[in-house]
Amino acid sequence: MRLWFVLLLIVLAAPLRAAPACETIERLERLVSQGAAGDLGGLSRELRRTDAERVMWNLRGHPLATHEGDIAALLSQAAEAVALDGSDGVVAARARLGTQA
Repeated sequence: MRLWFVLLLIVLAAPLRAAPACETIERLERLVSQGAAGDLGGLSRELRRTDAERVMWNLRGHPLATHEGDIAALLSQAAEAVALDGSDGVVAARARLGTQA
């Protein structure tokens, strides 16, 4: 008799589960666009806002979760570029990103 209520709660709670994945995807899109533009300041800000440990946790159950290696490579390349910007300069950081901007 109460089964319908439990099923209703599960259906209503499903959109709440999607929010972390959507926010994570938006953040990854911003990281990629900042890196492609060669905007090291913007890339640094986005990395500070991104919790690299929770990215894959937020994407669990999402089709992008199958690309875990690519996402980890993106995050590490962005972090290396920001670190190079601080130590070796803009040219080395942009070379790491592969941009000329």
